Amino acid sequence: MSLSENHRRALQATLSYIDKLLADVESAASESRSVFSSLAQDLSAAERRSIVSQVAAIRSQMVRSSQALDLRPGTQTSASWAIQTILVSARIALLNAAPERLRSFGALDAQTAEEVGKTESELTALLKQLEGILPKATGGIGESG
Repeated sequence: MSLSENHRRALQATLSYIDKLLADVESAASESRSVFSSLAQDLSAAERRSIVSQVAAIRSQMVRSSQALDLRPGTQTSASWAIQTILVSARIALLNAAPERLRSFGALDAQTAEEVGKTESELTALLKQLEGILPKATGGIGESG
């Protein structure tokens, strides 16, 4: 069996993409505890278990296929780096929802501005606490944590 590097990259990219889609399937099948979830859970517990089991079977086949085709995993990003990046994005989103920024959509009364500011401060503090749990990452790609 002979695959060129281009073939390998294309197949690895396809399998990586499928893996991300399967993560979305797992997420959709899970019971979200978020009140902000855009999905209404209409799957029974048995259906959710079957979905998780089938996703595992698909991933197992993907591993076997990767080995049979001699595909090598791509460069990985450390989990701590990825989480830190996500948390920075969340903090930026909060800054963009600060009372001073929201005024560009129209005036806020003092009580509302105070409550929005309080919400921003509290969530920012919690995000910083979460960041504090993580090890200090020096870079993202190829790091193991």
